[in-house]
Amino acid sequence: ADKQEAEAKASIEQRASAAAAARDGNELLVIGQAYVSMGLADKGLALIEQAMAKGSLKRPEDAKLRLGQALMAQGKNKAKAVQVLRSVQGNDGAADIGRLFALQAQLQN
Repeated sequence: ADKQEAEAKASIEQRASAAAAARDGNELLVIGQAYVSMGLADKGLALIEQAMAKGSLKRPEDAKLRLGQALMAQGKNKAKAVQVLRSVQGNDGAADIGRLFALQAQLQN
């Protein structure tokens, strides 16, 4: 498990470079979320924002949800995280999840 984790961390930089050259931001979004989950919220947030700026995302509302989660993980701008999470729309459950995360962000110190 440790070996696989080390290999994943080593390859993520290469994947991020390749994703930056892609026409859409879908892979950048995935890699950004991976960085956030690894505890590297600043790096992940930058990639998520870059992915959203590229556009052509398969699920743009999910991207907003991931952006809000990254902002929460970063912990520097709770008000922006709440604003982003409240802006999530859709009828597939993403809006509900966004509102729940917004409530969580408001309750955190």
